[in-house]
Amino acid sequence: MKVYAVYETDQWLSMDSYQLKGIFSSKEKAVESIIGNKEIDPHYVLEDEDEDFDGDFEEFANACIRRELYQNNQTQGYPINYTIEEINMNEWL
Repeated sequence: MKVYAVYETDQWLSMDSYQLKGIFSSKEKAVESIIGNKEIDPHYVLEDEDEDFDGDFEEFANACIRRELYQNNQTQGYPINYTIEEINMNEWL
């Protein structure tokens, strides 16, 4: 069985800054919790402010953050970042 620990961290993802935010039964739940509670300013999401996009800016930013979390288990480069740690339960460490 696996659980997913979510940590809020600084822009360098330094271990000293990790703050446990929650433990979830699936990666999907962890990602959705980050999206719902994030403190990342959507304006930091776009590297190029002139980038064209259709629709709601907040929705666009959330989609970008969601993609980062699914691909890398972390966000990176924002003043506040999040990382997801996969933990195998019932396993000797």
